[in-house]
Amino acid sequence: MFREGKFFLVAQLPLRGYECGAERLMSIEKRLTEIAEQDLLALVPAGIREGKTIEYKEKLVIGTDEQKRKFVASVASLANASGGDLIFGIKADKGVPLGVEPLPDFEPDRDIRILRDIVRAHIDPPVYGVEFKEIPVQGGMALIVRVPRTWDGAHMVTYNNDNRFYTRDANGRVLMNVPEIRSSFTTREVLAERIRRFRLERLGLIRSNELPVGAQDGAKLVLHLFPLQSFEPGSHVDPAPVLKAGDFTPIQCHSHSPVHDLDGVYIAEKDEDGLCRAYTAILRNGCLEVLQRFGRDQWIPNPGLEVLMVEYLSKSTNCLRTLGVSPPVVIMVSLLDVEGYTLCCGMRFMVGPRRIRQKALILHDVLIQDFDTQPEQTLRSLGDAIWQSCGMMRSFNFDEAGKWMPQKWG
Repeated sequence: MFREGKFFLVAQLPLRGYECGAERLMSIEKRLTEIAEQDLLALVPAGIREGKTIEYKEKLVIGTDEQKRKFVASVASLANASGGDLIFGIKADKGVPLGVEPLPDFEPDRDIRILRDIVRAHIDPPVYGVEFKEIPVQGGMALIVRVPRTWDGAHMVTYNNDNRFYTRDANGRVLMNVPEIRSSFTTREVLAERIRRFRLERLGLIRSNELPVGAQDGAKLVLHLFPLQSFEPGSHVDPAPVLKAGDFTPIQCHSHSPVHDLDGVYIAEKDEDGLCRAYTAILRNGCLEVLQRFGRDQWIPNPGLEVLMVEYLSKSTNCLRTLGVSPPVVIMVSLLDVEGYTLCCGMRFMVGPRRIRQKALILHDVLIQDFDTQPEQTLRSLGDAIWQSCGMMRSFNFDEAGKWMPQKWG
């Protein structure tokens, strides 16, 4: 079930909050890399008590099986609820923070590695995207463990055969009941359907030329990046940092003038006829859309198409980082108006590629759990699908061992 949050500003500290009765349950609304000691200190006068999105620990102690199980349960409970921060180095009384206390004997490299290994090994299915950040404070260090909200059903704690599901409410960690577990898996199915419909809606707008950047005539590549968090009610991003940096533009684009519209902002490159040759778009909910037109000679550039996909995926993930959008992200590739097209492969094969039978290739989606995955490996199965639509076994821009080796085929 999605719950819409309300936002507060307390002591000049950006906080992410949820109302529950008269209480304010919040976590720090900053990128983890930007959090400093003053942000932890500000929790005390703000009176931000433990709850659904935040938990305090005065010490980092994981020497016994029970201590490790409780740590894993805290991480899983945050993932199964709304995500949030587990903060080590905050002294609290009945959930109310009293002050910052440096962690004794804390060695960031060693201890974060241990915590990361525990999380990876003892939550099923794994929680991806958990971040760890040591914070220098007076007298030593504190530690924040930032847990994203899950999009993969419910996560079970398997440490020491616990085999239970935890979530969080206004009072902290609680066991999930059967209806809550069932609802978490239903939410995943509903989310998948919403993403599918949104993709088809965007493709429909493209094919009917209902976009503010001019007509897109002829065969074209469309790349979508759909962050799962973009489908929460009220999701919205500010594209200003990306536009200022100018790093999310069409490949070889000579224009950087954004076109604003109700559904987002577009940066387009036009050809000599004034038609849109390519564009990149940041949609209001944080989704990204890339379009690149082909020539009209019914040849799909090879390896140009796959190289283009790799370059755009790299630009797109950098854009999401700048926007402050977190994985998981669904990647979708579509080829529109490609009936009769084929790959440009020269004379390399005794039996060359056949022409595409379908008017549009709506390829399968790929889910990435972090932004550090190599883009060519992420897109490999999609490249295979394009070659297979032309009657070939796989993409031959990879060698037999799966190494990315694009070469000139024409």
